[in-house]
Amino acid sequence: MGMSFFPRSGSGSRRQGSTFRVFLLVLLFVVVGLLFWKNYERSMDVILSSHVVQDETETLSREQKDELSSFAKGLQDRFGFGLQIRVFEHFVEKPEPDSRVIFMGISPANQEVEIVWPPVLRRALPDDFTRHLEEEHFEEYWQGDNWPRGLYQALQRLGEELLAIEQE
Repeated sequence: MGMSFFPRSGSGSRRQGSTFRVFLLVLLFVVVGLLFWKNYERSMDVILSSHVVQDETETLSREQKDELSSFAKGLQDRFGFGLQIRVFEHFVEKPEPDSRVIFMGISPANQEVEIVWPPVLRRALPDDFTRHLEEEHFEEYWQGDNWPRGLYQALQRLGEELLAIEQE
């Protein structure tokens, strides 16, 4: 065995140190990846919530829009149907039926409500329920500009009907 000019004392500690640095580097990448993912989710929620509720009349508060967006997210997660609510300044413009989105168009100025149901949901819901929501439900809420409360009540009844269908 020869004698070395530079003894290798501590080579084991150097190996442990480099392993530790590699571990910290991997941990850093994982943490940055998780933070990016959470930021992306939050950004998508903000973008999607702006598409759920559109209020031309600017009657609904930010909190009300957030609550409606939260309801829509729950509806999407639980039943697979999206929800789009548009409050029109003038007349309601009905979109084409979408197989996955419930459209509720409201015009307080004209006391008009239009609901476009996905075809499969329209067949699943009782006719008297959909007719009531489309034609009668909001009548009592037009007076005193109380239609936002009527909207909440309509969505609550929709949720109850969907739960009843789910339990059958």
